[in-house]
Amino acid sequence: MSAHTVVIRAFVCCLALTFVPLNAVAQSGRGTPATTMLPPTLDLGAMTLTPFDLFDADLPGFGLDSSSVRDFETELATTKADLTGAELDAFRTKYKATGFQRRVSSDLYRPALPFDTDEDGLTSADLSVLTSITEYATARGASVGFELIEDESDDPRSTDLTDVRSFGDQSEMTQSAIDSSEPNEPEINWINLTFRLGNVTGDVVVYDFTGNEVDVKVVERLGDHLQARIERVRAEGGPGLSNLILRLTPTSSQILNGLSRDSYLNIGANSVPTYYDIIDALERGQTWEDAIEERIQEARVDTPLSDQEASYQYLAYFRDNDTTTYPSAKEFEDIGYVYSTLYREVSVAAGSLEFTNLLDLFDSGGGVGNYELVEDFPTFGDESFASTLVQDDRVSFAAVARVDSRIAYIYINSPDQPEVATVAEQMLRTQIACLESPGERCAPMTMPEDLIPADRPRLAPPSG
Repeated sequence: MSAHTVVIRAFVCCLALTFVPLNAVAQSGRGTPATTMLPPTLDLGAMTLTPFDLFDADLPGFGLDSSSVRDFETELATTKADLTGAELDAFRTKYKATGFQRRVSSDLYRPALPFDTDEDGLTSADLSVLTSITEYATARGASVGFELIEDESDDPRSTDLTDVRSFGDQSEMTQSAIDSSEPNEPEINWINLTFRLGNVTGDVVVYDFTGNEVDVKVVERLGDHLQARIERVRAEGGPGLSNLILRLTPTSSQILNGLSRDSYLNIGANSVPTYYDIIDALERGQTWEDAIEERIQEARVDTPLSDQEASYQYLAYFRDNDTTTYPSAKEFEDIGYVYSTLYREVSVAAGSLEFTNLLDLFDSGGGVGNYELVEDFPTFGDESFASTLVQDDRVSFAAVARVDSRIAYIYINSPDQPEVATVAEQMLRTQIACLESPGERCAPMTMPEDLIPADRPRLAPPSG
């Protein structure tokens, strides 16, 4: 895949139908097991820029393409993939000493106009905006980490810009360019703004795929929005779902290929559009502005994020893929996937009502499949239900449970893997245990072996 195009990812189409019919119900007690929890950290997922932030910065038409949450080893393998041997060991030692905790990254793309999708399903983008948030244990460690990451000595084309605004406690703006991987295509110009606020660093990177220079003023406007989001979440706490979601930690190749989703689906009362959503809007004759404005429901500026409805989703595939290629639509048919979703309602009563509404919808079939009742599905949380579908050589299993005002949803779709029900139950049990420990952070699970056919490579286990 070239740097200036984006695949209309198969899983994005799937996520447009996040809910599938679920047909069983059980109620009462909790009885969830203990699970490994991690120390609480900031709600980093609520800090990255959304398409609405870009809209407010006079950049309409962007949609979420991919996102990830990285632990130390995944971050190292993703950002320093060119290092090996003693050089990698030396950097690992230095970076470990900074007290690195986690990094959240989000990629937003805007389809180019005139809009066109080629026969391979590729849609050209004119701009992309990457934002990331990195948390360190201390402000001192973040300052050291800032200096390490901002060392661009290995990029002879990079230039630190001097006549620019300052942000936070430390900041640096760098300009550079990379060659397109496609022949006869212009080079890709980019500007990266990195700044530190206490023990957190924020990054905004704007890529221009048209050959034009990136406007420094645009980057500065986005820096203002990112700094405001970081400060707001630190003050209000955020919805907190990015710390409570159950993950199966992806590998670096999944992150590099965009084969993961780890982000808020709904935050600040607005449903975050994906790149696919923007493409769909353009196909319906809408403008960039229309595609975003139809998603804006209510700003709720005066309502703390921690008091607003929100939803968060994590998605991963069952196997690694070649690090230099993206699976075709046909190849996606043979790749199983799993996702977990959390919904936070504004009150227990609202959560219970939403649970009932979902049950009523799923019990009627919803018009998207012939799911069968799981009559003896165990009780999780305050109430729960589940269903399964076997169709051709694929098995799908979905389960929903509510804990107070939060709803947990686990969905597994796998080629010829009848064990998915057992795995989904295991995942939901762990997810509910995390929800019942809201002051902590849910530890990731290793990829269950039952999900991966013997002829497919296993994912590496999470490292932290």
